[in-house]
Amino acid sequence: MDWGPLAAGIELVGTLAVIVSLVYLARQLRQSNDLARAQALQLISLEIARVYSSWSHDDRAMELLHSIMYDGARRPEMAPGDKMKMSSNLLAVVRIYDAAYRSMKSGIISEPDLEVMMLPTIFQIPFVVDSWPSWKPNLSKDFASHMETRFPHLAEDTAR
Repeated sequence: MDWGPLAAGIELVGTLAVIVSLVYLARQLRQSNDLARAQALQLISLEIARVYSSWSHDDRAMELLHSIMYDGARRPEMAPGDKMKMSSNLLAVVRIYDAAYRSMKSGIISEPDLEVMMLPTIFQIPFVVDSWPSWKPNLSKDFASHMETRFPHLAEDTAR
């Protein structure tokens, strides 16, 4: 009996099984990555919401936030306690952005996801610009460099 055609048939079936297995594995991996991305986005969004929610229970923080966001209040003009309160609160948000940026760099979330999540106007606020030099050492170097490239005014005057 000639085993050649039978062996070729078995080899073909084996090759097809490997291809089907690889397609299945790729699909499972994609689903796993999509789930990890969704979980990361949800966690980051919840952290930002948690920080903002904590401010809503603090009347003084809300007054200060309003003066910073809408009245252009600057860091040097504020009382030391107010300066510390707002610096801590806003740095918490910027640190979440830093973590989100690192998630993007490691491929967990995409750059468009990061852009949707971050509020870039925060880096235009005079108080944030004034605070940047003191915050920068508390952030990852890669994130700080990225933000200074994206918002050159952050790097302009480090003697604020």
